[in-house]
Amino acid sequence: MPGENTITSMTVGGRSFLTCNGHIFPLPGYVAQEPVPTLTEWAMILLAALLAGGAALHLQRRRRIA
Repeated sequence: MPGENTITSMTVGGRSFLTCNGHIFPLPGYVAQEPVPTLTEWAMILLAALLAGGAALHLQRRRRIA
């Protein structure tokens, strides 16, 4: 049986607190990670098409001038 001042459970990995004898203590200096915004599949397709179209226009204008 654990003593009165013994940590009975401790959760550190990925958590911002630890529990000891039913009390919750925040861990100092812990900063929760924010999710990284990502593009959906359709947004990537649209971005690639826009980049390809911009490159094609740039090459076409460049050929007309020279």
